[in-house]
Amino acid sequence: MPSNTKNGRTKDQEAFYSFTKKVVQWRKNTTVVHKGELMQFIPFNNVYVYFRYTNEKIIMVIINNNTENQKIDVARFKEGIKDFKVGTDIITDTNVDITEDFVIPTKTSMILELK
Repeated sequence: MPSNTKNGRTKDQEAFYSFTKKVVQWRKNTTVVHKGELMQFIPFNNVYVYFRYTNEKIIMVIINNNTENQKIDVARFKEGIKDFKVGTDIITDTNVDITEDFVIPTKTSMILELK
């Protein structure tokens, strides 16, 4: 029987709840998501990348629907990355060096605020 956490949720349910709450709260307070332009790239190896951008802010969203980790070729996305050096993953609060290729784990997504 699964162990219960807050309000009777299982660990998996609590993880999903926390993830959803964080993303919804971030989305609500991030204007670029609502009013920004969209730049999409053709999916490659089941990885979809798009950008939302305004003159003030750029967000890079990466969705890896592959069953394996995937390397992100930053040169392919230079048009969206521009001269930014770092992206902060809003889900994990970690910084990702976007000046060189990096890996996104299998079946995950990243939302990077470019800085």
